Formats: sequence, C-alpha cells, structure tokens
Amino acid sequence: MDLDRLVAKNPHLKPYYRDGSYDFSSTEAQCLVAEAYLNTYCGLKVNLDRRKLCPRIPNRLSYLNWCEEAAGVISEFETAQLAIDIGTGSSAIYPLLGVSRHPELHFIGTEIDPESIAWARKIVTENNLEDKICILDSAASSHRPTFPRVDENIRYTMCNPPFYTNGDDLYERSKFKNSKPNELLSSDSEMFYEGGEVQFIKDLLHDSIELAKEKPETVKACWFSSQIGIKSNCFEVESVLNEAKAARKITQFRIDKLQTHGSSTSRWVVAWATHWWRWPTGKAIYTVNLDVKKVHHEIFQKLEKELAAIEEYYPQLECNLQLSSGNIIVRTNVPFWTRKYRRAFLRRARISPIMSNIYRIETCRIRWVHGCDYQIFYSFCKFIFGIVEQSGRHSQPWPNVAQSGKSQDFVYRSETLFSGPED
Repeated sequence: MDLDRLVAKNPHLKPYYRDGSYDFSSTEAQCLVAEAYLNTYCGLKVNLDRRKLCPRIPNRLSYLNWCEEAAGVISEFETAQLAIDIGTGSSAIYPLLGVSRHPELHFIGTEIDPESIAWARKIVTENNLEDKICILDSAASSHRPTFPRVDENIRYTMCNPPFYTNGDDLYERSKFKNSKPNELLSSDSEMFYEGGEVQFIKDLLHDSIELAKEKPETVKACWFSSQIGIKSNCFEVESVLNEAKAARKITQFRIDKLQTHGSSTSRWVVAWATHWWRWPTGKAIYTVNLDVKKVHHEIFQKLEKELAAIEEYYPQLECNLQLSSGNIIVRTNVPFWTRKYRRAFLRRARISPIMSNIYRIETCRIRWVHGCDYQIFYSFCKFIFGIVEQSGRHSQPWPNVAQSGKSQDFVYRSETLFSGPED
C-alpha cells in the first residue's frame, strides 16, 4: 500500500500520518485508512463497523493474490469462478477485494455473528454487489466451521480463523510482544474458538474432506485455505495435514509465509486439496545453455509425431497436443516417452492408462500442471531434454537430480534449463 499517495488523495488521513509513517494505534485510524483504500482503488464506498475487527488491507491482498496464483494455473483447464470466505466478518473484506480485482468472480461469505451478517449485507447492498457477493448465515448449520454445499465448481476457499482459545490465551501471548499492541475491538467469535486456530483449521479440514465425498465435482479444482496467525501453530497444522495426506484423505498441501511489503505483522497461509492440480512454483537448481526459439519448434515436431502414432494404434488413450500463443500443452494418460511404453507399443500390447498428466512447455518453462507421480514427470522432462540434446543446442549432460518427489518444474529459458521448487 502506497501510503504517501493514499494520504495525498484522502486529506482526512493526514492527522494520522507523520514523517512517512501512519499511526495505526487507534481503531478509528485503522478503519479510516481501510475505507480510503477501498474507495480510492476499488471504487467502493464502505463504512466499517468500529465495534469489530478492522481488516489490514495489505495482508488481505497478499492472501488473495496467493490464492489467485494457484487458481490461475487451473483456470485454463477447469472453469471455477466461485470463491468462498469462511467467517467473512462485518467487513466482507475478501469478497469486496476479490470481485473488485477479479470481476469475473463471485463470492459466498459465511458468518455466524448476527450483527456482522447485517453489516456485511448492508455494505454489499450499498455497493450494488448483490449479484456478486452472497452473505450466508451459517450459525444454524453446525457448531463447527462448515463449507456451504453448492452445485458450482469452487475456485478456492479463504479464512481468517480466530487465533485464540479464550481471553487468557490472548493475554498470555500478548505478554511476549515487543511493542505495545494497537487498539483491538472485536466480537468473541472473531477472536476465540475452543482449541484456537489449530482446532479451527482441523475442523475446516474435516469438513473439506466430507465435502469432497459428498460433492466431488464441485471441488475438483478447489484449493481449501486458511491464514495462520501464530508461527508455532504452523508445525502442528503441518503434522495434521501430513496425517490426512498419509491416510489419502487429501492429495497435497502447502504452507507459506505471506509476503506483505511494509507490514510488521507476520502471517502464514496454508492450502490443501483433494485433486492433483499442481501448485505453481519455479525455483531453479540446474542450468544449461540452449537456443529456445529453435529448440521449441523441434520439441513440438517431435511430440506431434509421437502423439500421432499413439492416436493411430491406441485411440482409446487420452493424448492431446496443443500449440497456443507459443506454448505447447501436452495432456496424456500414458507415458509415451518411457522405455516400458515403447516396448509395449512395439508389441502392440495392451497399455493401461494412468492418471491424466498435463504439462505446459512455455517459452521459459516446462510446468507440471496436473498429475500425482513425480517419477513420470521427471522422465517426461528427461525426454524433452533428450530432444534438446539431439538438436545439438547444448553440451551439458542430463543432471543427476535426486528423485525425491519434491521437485515440480523443469524450466528452460534462452540461457537455462533448470529443475524447480519443492512441495
């Protein structure tokens, strides 16, 4: 958030702004700057409830962008334009930011506090967003947090859970803070939950698993997510998710620290899924010289030839090759590049399909978009590397990358081909 620019456009903020620093210590100061941002950059006229938690916009934007980054990879293959905010509060901040930045989306915000429900609905109505945002009273549905059962594909879910078990827990944790906390006005439902945020996330996880059983089609591209406000809780949440993954109740999960420029408050975010769409990442660990423009054309020709042969002899297998805007998208449920497949192909033996794997070969990367088997992805990248090697565009050998199951992307640029990030 550019406070200099925001204050210049909103002179009523000047009493709280001095020497390049904004005084967030009072509830009024917090609400005024949030309202000014929503009006200036989102075109929304919002009057926040001073009795409830005031949303810090930078953290909220970082979390929203984090979710959208993951959803953006899937959107080319699966259509999902519904996002769900669990515990949307009186401000309905995630739905407001979401639909203003991504007009194609619509949100459901759930809430249990009657005052917050009424206030959030008033904000939605005053900004003529009834067709984009629905505020749902979830108090009667369960004593635990639950996801609304809908008949539409869900893009992702968001949540700011209550951090603390009770007032004593809040007091004990506040004693360890280095600075005096800002004024904090809130309702009990915003701050406290039996078992704190770890138990809240556990309950979210439980209901997401139930939702995947009841309505699997609606979550086939959905990332369930939540903020984590206390760092030590990340390890307990990770342990819970590892257990769920080992039991095959979920397929994958991710915990990241939110990157928020200019904020002194640290927050973490967790996401999990019951599908095999991969999280977008791209950290390099290997480099090779090559000429991308020439090699890109040769890769497409080679893949086209391979897939044509598959379609001729095995029409029942799903193998698809697309060239779009300079990107090659390979979708296949048979590892046609492996020796095992080639031997079966020569014998015209029966080939059993595997889970659908989708790879995108971009100008700058080979990205694993969908699939569950790292070994198959690794072998596909080795196959592409072989095409590059045959072209004589480089002189370096294939890297002896440890097949740990953690690497997700093999990336090539005009100068580099490298293996990417960890799960």
